[in-house]
Amino acid sequence: ASSIDALADVTKIVESYGKEIGVDMSDYNKLKSTEKQELAEYITEKSGFDTLDDLKKAINDKIKDILKGKSSGGSSGGSGGGGGGSFVPSGSQGFTPVTDPATITGFTDMADSAWAIEAVNSLSDKGIVSGVGDHMFAPARNITREEMLTMLLRAYGVDVTGSATDKFADVDAGAWYAPYVAKGVELGVTDGISATEFGTGKNITRQEAAAMASRIAKAFGKSFTSESETFADDAEIASWAKTAVYELKNAGVIGGVGDNKFAPAGNCTRAQAAQIIYQLIK
Repeated sequence: ASSIDALADVTKIVESYGKEIGVDMSDYNKLKSTEKQELAEYITEKSGFDTLDDLKKAINDKIKDILKGKSSGGSSGGSGGGGGGSFVPSGSQGFTPVTDPATITGFTDMADSAWAIEAVNSLSDKGIVSGVGDHMFAPARNITREEMLTMLLRAYGVDVTGSATDKFADVDAGAWYAPYVAKGVELGVTDGISATEFGTGKNITRQEAAAMASRIAKAFGKSFTSESETFADDAEIASWAKTAVYELKNAGVIGGVGDNKFAPAGNCTRAQAAQIIYQLIK
C-alpha cells in the first residue's frame, strides 16, 4: 500500500472504507472529532503500511488506546458539552441547530487550514459550528455578518428567545437570524452598517469580525489592552475598528495574513471565524 501523507486521507479512508477493510466502526464512531484527529495524526506519522491488514490493525489498536484512556479517566484531547446550535454558511441555508453535537464527525478538507484544526474541532464538539455535508467544513468559504454574530452569541451561550428589534429594514422579523441581531444590538455587539441597515447577507470583513468579537467579550466582563505593534497596513484599518483589532492582537486572539498585514477589508472565512471565537472563549 502507498504511504499516507495527509490527515484528510486517513479520515477519508476510515469513514469511506473502514467497514470494508475491517475497522471497528462502532468504536470509531464513539470518538469525538478531536480524538479522530488524534487517530489521523498517529496513522499519518506512522506512515507506510505493507498491507491493508497492517493499516487496519494500527487503526483499531489506536482507537482502543484512545477509548481505554477515556474509560480510565484520561483524556485524548478535545472538549464536549456546552454551546448548542451549529453554523451553516451562505445565504438561503441559514442557521440549522444541531440536535446532537456528539454525532458530529471530523472534517476531511482541513489540510490547507491546519492552523485552524484545533479551533474547528473544539467548536464542533461544542455544537457551535458544523460542517457543510460529506464530512466537509469548507474552511475557506466566506461568512456573512449574521452568521458571525450568531456564532459569537452561541459561543457565549446567550439566550436569544423572545428578542426582537425593528431597528433594521433588512432584518425580516421572521428570519432565523432576527433574534440574534436583536440580542446583538441589545448587548452592544453590533450597530449595523448604518442607522437602518444591518448588512444582512453581506460577507463580514476581518475588521468587522474583530469589532464584534471584542464587543461581546467586553459585554461578558473581559478587559483588554491595545498596546501592540501596529500592522504594516494600519492606515487601512477603519478608525472605529482599530482599538478592537489591536486589543485582540495583543491578547493573541487574532493575527495577520502575512508580511505583518491584517487585511482589514478582506473577507473573514469560516476557518478564521472559528479561530477567533476559539481563542476568545479559551
